[in-house]
Amino acid sequence: LYMLNSVAVQGESLRFSEQGLVEVTRSVLLPLWNSLSFLSTYAEIDGWEPTEANLAVEKTNPLDRWILSHLQGLIAEVHSAMDFYELNKASAPFVDFINLLTNWYLRRSRRRFWKDGRGQDKMSAYATLFLVLRGLSKIIASFVPYVAEGIYESLRREDDPISVHLDNFPVVDEKSRDLGLEARMDLVLKAVNMGRALRAKHQLKIRQPLQRLFLITRDPEAQRILNELDALLLDELNIKELVLTENEEDLVRLSAQANFRVLGKRLGKYMKEVADHIKTLDLKDIRSLQDGGSVTLCYTDGEVTLTVEDILIQRLQREGLLVESSGNVTIALDTELNVSLIKEGLAREFVNKVQHMRKEQDLAVMDRILIRYKSSNIVDEALSAFEDFVCTETLCEKLILEENLGSDWDINGEICTIKIERMNLTT
Repeated sequence: LYMLNSVAVQGESLRFSEQGLVEVTRSVLLPLWNSLSFLSTYAEIDGWEPTEANLAVEKTNPLDRWILSHLQGLIAEVHSAMDFYELNKASAPFVDFINLLTNWYLRRSRRRFWKDGRGQDKMSAYATLFLVLRGLSKIIASFVPYVAEGIYESLRREDDPISVHLDNFPVVDEKSRDLGLEARMDLVLKAVNMGRALRAKHQLKIRQPLQRLFLITRDPEAQRILNELDALLLDELNIKELVLTENEEDLVRLSAQANFRVLGKRLGKYMKEVADHIKTLDLKDIRSLQDGGSVTLCYTDGEVTLTVEDILIQRLQREGLLVESSGNVTIALDTELNVSLIKEGLAREFVNKVQHMRKEQDLAVMDRILIRYKSSNIVDEALSAFEDFVCTETLCEKLILEENLGSDWDINGEICTIKIERMNLTT
């Protein structure tokens, strides 16, 4: 896969890198294999089997319909590239697809698998993940044959061929395609990626909840889509409230600068004079340019008509806000923290440490635990306020405040000693 995704398949020289192999394994193959392990683990817990009836369950969740639609697009794209033996063009799309599957679909769907019972939404999640992994194993069989075979064998039903390499390449099911849904989800992903980048840039952990996300777009359709899928957006960025607006000036002060790279050749010695005029453009002029209009400026020996490509729009953010723009979308994070948000951030950080300890102690997915902890007053208050959340997330039966001989952890600057014990619920 490393070689197929390189210039080597185009007959060009490649400096081989073992680190490249490690990176492909880490970022592509392991997440894919972990997706299979996730499905196998929870299917065994719930006794789910890929029967015809279970696979035919109606897929009403937009996440399910979105990933199944993307799978059909992937089949078409890989098939087209393979028809012309363009191996690099065939492998790149499924690498991107695996990223969407593991870093968006599966992460956003985990809680659906954790639900009690066998509700329709949970059964739909099982069926969707099974169908996607089985279809993906057939698509990647020519590129990573052993990984594909391992996935296929784990999912093979009695009437399937004994090997993925004896099965047919998937055929596009046009009825499962929903290009409109793909476009809507792509817009949400764009906003999410902007929010993640903004948090990372300013070292704001995702585990720290924020009160408001301002989302600015003058596109009515984009506003409708983002409002419709706001729950995904807010949950992914750990924010309480979405504020949609088309007035960017409510959050930032807009100003214009000359795009010297574009205007320099046209204006020559008059460049500085025009650049000074551009700095004086008001909000009305800037808005006109953003909407596809033009502005005419006069200089010593003539005039120049400007479009939006001729200027660079500067945004001075309001105090307490972090702002990021891309295309027709601007987002702003309200970074002001109240006591409740601070306590919830501490509780989420505590959950993260306990989950790490569960992994270190090799506890089973469904093992119930008892947690003993000792920390500062603010951490104790946070855990008391969010006890139900902490216990649900960590499968904790009892949360006990007492001295213990556990491990010391840094909980957002507060030292917390934590000890976890597996509980035997049969006694």
